[in-house]
Amino acid sequence: MNSSGAVHVLDPGFRLRPTAGLVVHQRRGAPLQLVSSRRATSPAWTAVELARQLRPPRALATLDAALHSRRCTPAELAAAAEQQKGRRGIVGVRNLLAIADGRAESAME
Repeated sequence: MNSSGAVHVLDPGFRLRPTAGLVVHQRRGAPLQLVSSRRATSPAWTAVELARQLRPPRALATLDAALHSRRCTPAELAAAAEQQKGRRGIVGVRNLLAIADGRAESAME
């Protein structure tokens, strides 16, 4: 869940109707891994997926937070961006990757 109150989920394999408060992400090409016995996308894929949908300041804060958490590396973010080539918003994310910095501890840094 994010600050807007929307819940983000992966497409369960069938088409969900749009619902207020629910954002459904397509998993085409998304590498899945097991986390506490549940399937999930990698931290790098998730950060890029979310950043593609945000305005640049929030997108950069998302990428910074992903790096700061040490759950992914700049190379993994770049690879996830390459895997999402052709999707809406990816050009902006690729531009932001050049300035994403894991040393930032908050969105204002």
